[in-house]
Formats: sequence, C-alpha cells, structure tokens
Amino acid sequence: MDKIGSWDELKRFREDTRKETSLLTPDSGKTILAVGEATCGIAAGAKKIAEVLQDEIEKRDVKNVYIIATGCFGYCYAEPMVEVREPGKKSVYYGYVTEDTAREIVSEHLMQGKPLTQNILNLEVRIP
Repeated sequence: MDKIGSWDELKRFREDTRKETSLLTPDSGKTILAVGEATCGIAAGAKKIAEVLQDEIEKRDVKNVYIIATGCFGYCYAEPMVEVREPGKKSVYYGYVTEDTAREIVSEHLMQGKPLTQNILNLEVRIP
C-alpha cells in the first residue's frame, strides 16, 4: 500500500474500507460464506474448499453470495469449516467440509434452502 499523503486521501481510504467491510454487516442483504483459514483450516484443506465454493457459485450463477476468509472458529478438529451467514437467519456452521460437501452447500443450502444436516455443527451448545 502506498503512503497516505493528504487528508483527502485518508478520507477516500476510509470510505473505500467502509464499502468493503459493509459486506460483513448483518443488514447488508448479502449471504456470506466464511471459510476458516487459520493455520488449522489451511492444513486441513480450507483454501481448496474456498476455491470449490467460488467455482460453484460462478458456475451456477448464484448472486449476492460472497466468500471471505476468516480466522479460527475454535473447533480445529472439525476443519475445514464453513459458516453460512444469510440475511435474517442464524449462522449455520459446517464441519469436515470436503469438496463434494462444498458443492452441496451451494446446490442444496444456498440454491434450495435445504441445509446439509450431516455436516452441521451445533455451536450453540455451551458447557458452563
């Protein structure tokens, strides 16, 4: 990144950053696929999973879905993991995601509204 040389450049940078990060807000109206790409996820194949998700989205011409890399979800044993954030719904967390599972996330969950029950992790259960 180049140095910011003026107040106007700083303001432009701030606005550009806000536009980029507005994608992540719950009221953005966008569906986000967050792929866990910390070292545990990468070691388990998360980068390939992100590629497969992107290919499927493009191939099936699915609109308003964005893939982002995120850090560790804290469940390293279940990597690679994908979080599906849909507007107005609770997040769905998938564990042990294979390339085939990634394709099914797009074709079943995103396109038909049918979450894949065999790979969903129940992260709402907390042990006190």
